[in-house]
Amino acid sequence: MQDKDELEQFVTANKEQFDLAEPNDKIWGGIANELEPVATKKDAPQMLWYWKAAVVVLLAAVTFLMVDKFTASGGLIEEPLAEEMSQVDTFKDMEVFYTSIINKKKERLNEELKGQEALNYLEADIAELDKLYQEMREFFLENQSSPEVMDRLMHLLRQRLHLINSQLDILEKNKLPEEIKNNNVELSM
Repeated sequence: MQDKDELEQFVTANKEQFDLAEPNDKIWGGIANELEPVATKKDAPQMLWYWKAAVVVLLAAVTFLMVDKFTASGGLIEEPLAEEMSQVDTFKDMEVFYTSIINKKKERLNEELKGQEALNYLEADIAELDKLYQEMREFFLENQSSPEVMDRLMHLLRQRLHLINSQLDILEKNKLPEEIKNNNVELSM
């Protein structure tokens, strides 16, 4: 600690001599060589041109990408949105097709069952399928217009149709005379 105090005292006592003294040119030249070169005013216009060129290239790239995006998708509608819309349109067409067939088969079934006791299990199964179908349909139309959900919806419609067709087949078989029923049973075995 004492050495530090002595050095401090020496520097303060000889401060005026330090301020007047200039470094040797040889020493100052060595220090200047070790320093990084500072950009001069001559280099400034050249650097400015580099920045201008970079901005022009960037603007050209952004313009190209924007034009490419809008022309590739055919306008402001993006491809995924257009695909979802086509999925919904396809679904609606298929829904109309299947519901028209189902309604015709239901009418036929109701005509066949006139005067007979209604089949509660068939009505319950159809009601359950209808409920599942309506829930999934809302999900499809509001949130998830994917091909997988559309396939599930089509499957539910086909199941409803299959239930009604199965019941119609049973009713048709019951209308057959006993002799034919017995022959059909023997043939199927």
